[in-house]
Amino acid sequence: MLAYANGSDRDLVVTLYLSAFTDVITAGPIPEPGTWMMLRAGMMLMGVAARSRRLGG
Repeated sequence: MLAYANGSDRDLVVTLYLSAFTDVITAGPIPEPGTWMMLRAGMMLMGVAARSRRLGG
């Protein structure tokens, strides 16, 4: 929904251009198990660092 209220006594011209388009989305390759393990190890290290920082260590 698009609404506009002209609060003055002047004329107002509004030009609105709308266009429809389609975008093609292609799925990328599935990462190898080693990539998942590196991601998981990095997340675990970030969690350990955040926990030690929170506990004051």
